[in-house]
Amino acid sequence: MTFNKLFCLPYAGGSAVMYLKWSIEGVEIIPLEYAGRGLRADKPFDKSFEHLVEDVYSLLKTQVKAGDRYAMFGHSMGTYVVYELYRKIVRDNLTPPEHIFLSAAVAPDKIAEIKRIAYLDDSTFVDEVKKLGGLPDEIVNAKEFANSFLKVIRSDFQLFEQYEFQDDHTIMNCPVTVFFGDRDGIGFDAVIRWRRFASGDFSVNGFNGDHFYINTEWKSVVAQVKRYLET
Repeated sequence: MTFNKLFCLPYAGGSAVMYLKWSIEGVEIIPLEYAGRGLRADKPFDKSFEHLVEDVYSLLKTQVKAGDRYAMFGHSMGTYVVYELYRKIVRDNLTPPEHIFLSAAVAPDKIAEIKRIAYLDDSTFVDEVKKLGGLPDEIVNAKEFANSFLKVIRSDFQLFEQYEFQDDHTIMNCPVTVFFGDRDGIGFDAVIRWRRFASGDFSVNGFNGDHFYINTEWKSVVAQVKRYLET
């Protein structure tokens, strides 16, 4: 295996610590944490999606060294962070990734069709997030929920819903692998549409689960990532 690093971006409301249990021999798994949660809980939330990308980019570029062969993985909102990171990497002439994994997300030119929920009242907002499969009742019913997790996830949805895809015709010039849950509601056609944004090898893999299959099927996800990095 010649890849030596895999940078991982979490979903809205999530923390990059979710990737700490991942393990691929010979590959350093590097979770990139958003401000305001997990390992960076002491940092203020980002004010815009663009600022979030800039913030994560500042973390990424310090860890990309000469000779590195690295890949990037993003789930849901993290997928768009990965895509925007790639565009910034190209613009700044940083060493680019050699494989990109995009998980549980429609192609960026379809993002305007995603339902907006960040403006909803707390109860309705929670109900909508639960429909995605990402909020078990034990979390919602916890006393700490309203003061911690709800604040984080609402902030992330507000940022994500500000994101407007600006097509500058950037094409991902490396192998691109798209993952999706077979019970996710985003639709296969919207997932396969990522092919328009990739010029090299392109593959699609389905997993058993809803939008958050990455939590329940993470061992299978890691196994597939490992297989592609060894190819």
